[in-house]
Amino acid sequence: MDSSPTLPRRTRELFEQLRWVTLARAVFSIVLIFSTFFFSNNGSGATATMQLGSLYRIAGGVLMLSAVYFIWLYTKKYLKPLAYVQTAMDSFLVTSIIFVTGSYHSI
Repeated sequence: MDSSPTLPRRTRELFEQLRWVTLARAVFSIVLIFSTFFFSNNGSGATATMQLGSLYRIAGGVLMLSAVYFIWLYTKKYLKPLAYVQTAMDSFLVTSIIFVTGSYHSI
């Protein structure tokens, strides 16, 4: 069993790690939004426009999820389930980005 003095330290460490991961996710989504905007100005076909629209929606969703994660994180409750939820959602989001940008051909 864990002794009570080590539990707050572990909780602090988990809090710090989750904070950095959530911040990195928010920065990634902002970079994705701006890079999608930059590449959308290059005049492309209808298929590329659909892909860019999907990327905007994914990046916006990631940014909204990051805000929800920050709120959840700063309640400082249920940090371990937050880590599991973030891992599962990140797996889904990475898969969707790969699918939108080139399906399995881009792997």
